[in-house]
Amino acid sequence: DLVTIDKADLSAIDGNANLSFNTDNVVTVADAFSASDDYNSAVLDAIGGTGTVVFDDSDNAVTIDETDSDLIDANANLSFATNDVVTVAYAFDNADNYATDFSALGGASIVLDDDNNAVTIDKTDMAAIDGTTTLTFATHDAVIITGAFSAADDYDADLDSIGGTSITLDDSDDAVTIDKTDLGVIDGNASLSFNTDNVVIVADAFSASDDYATTAFDA
Repeated sequence: DLVTIDKADLSAIDGNANLSFNTDNVVTVADAFSASDDYNSAVLDAIGGTGTVVFDDSDNAVTIDETDSDLIDANANLSFATNDVVTVAYAFDNADNYATDFSALGGASIVLDDDNNAVTIDKTDMAAIDGTTTLTFATHDAVIITGAFSAADDYDADLDSIGGTSITLDDSDDAVTIDKTDLGVIDGNASLSFNTDNVVIVADAFSASDDYATTAFDA
């Protein structure tokens, strides 16, 4: 009840109204996929089978755009194979829904590759991405996160799965109060910092035992 075909087979079968797989067959299309392929359900609706079609990229890595992503994610019968790394290339921002827009793509992981190599999201987006272990930004993307930050935020666990080359926290009031624990976490992470227009207050119990050298605050 499992069958694997390639894109040429897919085209031939879909183009013949009299030809289809039996309704209990699960169809895998194994080939090299890209954003130039048409993932619209109209291209796949005549294959037959159970209705489930799995795209298995021959390189185990595929790059699509957000139009493709939306089409696949909206169709419960379409997904990429569990061994494929799926890169979605697009101009991302905080208008995207990172909790649901990519939840049904399949794949081993999903990499969001911003067209400008720079993306601004908010804290809701941050929580959605960090809470999904398979979803990250590309390693060359500079990520800016806007919102109201404070000592109540966890600057370690809340940001450890965002990805990107750097993460800049841009407080909505341009002023943020953190404690010494937060200070240590942020300063110890070379890719994490507050925006250059933010005034940062460290509120805690200080003493002569604290290290006030610039190395403790330079990041």
